Amino acid sequence: MTSFQYVLMIMIFLICGCIAKEYNVFCQYDLGSYYYKGRSQFFEWHLDSRLCTHLVLGSGVGVDEDSGELRITDKILLLEKDKLRSVKTMKWDSIKKVMFTIGGWEEDSSSFSRMVASPKKRDNFYSSMLEFMFKWGFDGVQIDWRYPTLLGGHPEDRQNFVILLEELGLIFQKNQLILMVAVLGRTNKRNLEGYNIPEIVKNSDFIHLMLHDEQDPYRLRLAYNAPLLGYEDSVTDSIMPTNSSKEIQANMSTASNCYNDHSELMQFNWQRDPRGMALGVHISFPTLPVSGPTKIGVCNSPNRAGSWTSWPRCRKPHGVIGG
Repeated sequence: MTSFQYVLMIMIFLICGCIAKEYNVFCQYDLGSYYYKGRSQFFEWHLDSRLCTHLVLGSGVGVDEDSGELRITDKILLLEKDKLRSVKTMKWDSIKKVMFTIGGWEEDSSSFSRMVASPKKRDNFYSSMLEFMFKWGFDGVQIDWRYPTLLGGHPEDRQNFVILLEELGLIFQKNQLILMVAVLGRTNKRNLEGYNIPEIVKNSDFIHLMLHDEQDPYRLRLAYNAPLLGYEDSVTDSIMPTNSSKEIQANMSTASNCYNDHSELMQFNWQRDPRGMALGVHISFPTLPVSGPTKIGVCNSPNRAGSWTSWPRCRKPHGVIGG
């Protein structure tokens, strides 16, 4: 497989800049890739490890809403298929650190909301997390809560999330572990109300700015899901937390500038020290239903509205012709 194919099949987090040849490239392998069939199936060893400094395992671990402890959500792959035992062997070539993700798009927001609201559950969360990391040899964690205050969450999530990161940050510093927080890059009013950006920046090693869903489903045209810059008919959102009614375009430039502006409140400037912000770009695009009969499979169009990822690409005998 070529490096081009790898880029299509994984999410790559590129740190915004480098200082004195120091750089970090976070490659995320989503465990769901294992369940694709045929030529679409992808394993972590297919990754060109020369491209990455950090490998992040996406999904598979969540939060028990009753106890607050970590719970394995993909027992088939992580336990029965013994994927966890291979963590230490994933450090090869330029990959120096291996991390895992708590949360993700399959995890209920309410599970996080209940955990962060209770000191006892937070303590259970910390102790079970450390036990898990030391047992399997992980170097850090990505907290991927989708999303504070939304989808079953509560207004108190905004401050409780900060408390979680403050406490967790101290524990991680003591144990020399990496703390990365995944946040939604779409900077509209509703989303920004859930994030205390300066405090999140202050209490984490890396911010993963997720920029993979910048288009609304009601727009009856195909467009880039994560454009670098805006264009004439870009989606616009109202920026927060100011009282301004200024309309902004949904794209990478707007999102990164927004986080930079908010972070300056803590006298932290991404432009002077950009090593802590990672841009997460998911290679996928929205689809629309087509008229007439369709066939399901590689090289065939989707038969319903939704998202089409990069896995079911069209192929020719001598290489990839589309994606």
